[in-house]
Amino acid sequence: MNDMPYHPRLVKRGTVFWHRAAIPTDIRKTYPKTEETFSLKTRDPREALRLVRIEAARVDALFQAHRDERARLDAPALDTLTEEQVKTLADVVYATILAEDESERLRGFGEQDFDLYASDIDGVDEAARAIYARGAIPQFIPALFDETVKALNVNWRLKECSPTWPIVSRAFLAATIKATAAKRQRQAGDIVETPEVDVRGLKATVTTAQTITGLYELWKRDHVANGKAAKTVAEYKQKVDAFVAFLGHDDATRVTHGDVATFCDNLRHEQNLSAKTVNGKYLATIRTIYRLGKEKAVVFEDPTANAKVRVPKETRERSKGFTDEEARAILSAALDDPTKLGRMAEHNKLAIRWVPWICAYTGARAGEIAQLRKEDFLREHGFDFIVITPEAGSVKTAQYRKVPLHLHLIDMGLLDFVKTHPGGPLFYVPNDRKKSNGHKTSDNTRAKVGEWVRDVVGVQDKRIQPNHAWRHRFKTTARDVDIPQRYMDAIQGHDDGSASADYGENTMKALYREIQKLPRYLGC
Repeated sequence: MNDMPYHPRLVKRGTVFWHRAAIPTDIRKTYPKTEETFSLKTRDPREALRLVRIEAARVDALFQAHRDERARLDAPALDTLTEEQVKTLADVVYATILAEDESERLRGFGEQDFDLYASDIDGVDEAARAIYARGAIPQFIPALFDETVKALNVNWRLKECSPTWPIVSRAFLAATIKATAAKRQRQAGDIVETPEVDVRGLKATVTTAQTITGLYELWKRDHVANGKAAKTVAEYKQKVDAFVAFLGHDDATRVTHGDVATFCDNLRHEQNLSAKTVNGKYLATIRTIYRLGKEKAVVFEDPTANAKVRVPKETRERSKGFTDEEARAILSAALDDPTKLGRMAEHNKLAIRWVPWICAYTGARAGEIAQLRKEDFLREHGFDFIVITPEAGSVKTAQYRKVPLHLHLIDMGLLDFVKTHPGGPLFYVPNDRKKSNGHKTSDNTRAKVGEWVRDVVGVQDKRIQPNHAWRHRFKTTARDVDIPQRYMDAIQGHDDGSASADYGENTMKALYREIQKLPRYLGC
């Protein structure tokens, strides 16, 4: 018959019972032991059960104390304390000394112990007065500060260079000197009450921890107010949610540099994301919201400040733009009978017909072309052009630009197609329900064209992007025909960052002249 009493932490080694507890997962990385295991020093099952219950409660208190201490250490260090805060802490120090003194007296003194205790009071008083007189900060003051705020369950940590330390030191020393005077009165038989300190006001000064999601919401508010892309809002939300899920909490003040580094390592090596994606997307997002938080004074530390993901230099084995053969294959296939595309939606068939050709002659982003509307095709001073504008949808630079049409596009019937269109978007059916999270219906169109390039045309080289490669090819071709850099940038919506670029205008006449230099794609 098994006489082993049950308790999840009770184990038997030989004939002796032991307490054994695994470290909780939330503190396992920082707790100083791998488990709390020790002998209960009894062979009696009933006694072991009684003891293990007591020890389990004690160990749980140790775990909670460790959590509280980690929360305090991970909280942002304070620059200063107010005069009222320092006074309240000093009052607590005074009351604590007298409470400890009262406990000693409740236990009682023998004659010899009473004299030794008086001598100890004199020694403490003498040392405290000497330090107080010299204005020094003794080594025990930071420890006493930590002990006091921990006892109050106040998550405070004062910066080492804080100008408040001398004030704290003098207040604590003064409290000690006053307490020794009160203890001397008690030694003489006088009645000195141990005061009760009202710390409610002190605790009320502790601000609620800022959340990581809250930092994101602050960024989102500014981003939307500034008219920036809704797509970025959805992208940032995904990155922030992933970070919070990884941490297992949403407290922005608890995040350390190590947390950020470990998150990046997890993305890199466990989730197999590229270094470029981790650095340019995930880390960049977390860094942006923390920097904004510091600007708005809702957080005081940026745990991403020294975080870095090293991005290896890209090994380039070919041009990022389409080769002549690839370009001809795509443009020729775009001219095929659309019935070959089967039951594909009509607007997607039209996109496959025109988006690659327009990209080839404008170097625009495929998404910018996929979102074109009938009203974006204009004629001015005898020149036909398109307007790429944020009003139609996402534009990476958030700036409108006019791009003249190459004569080959007009000869192929692009303007005739546009004239017969009833109005609105040319290549997608609007669906406003999908705009809330940054997704646009035109994104589906762009993706469909990319899939067609891969699956139907057969351009499957993963080293190039099926739509974006037109932008690289445009730049290469433009250099071949001596289109100046400033006109290339104006046509493609690039910004060279120079101050001179803001002076003067690139007229439609000049842009039209330059874009007609591009050779026609013949034989397609």
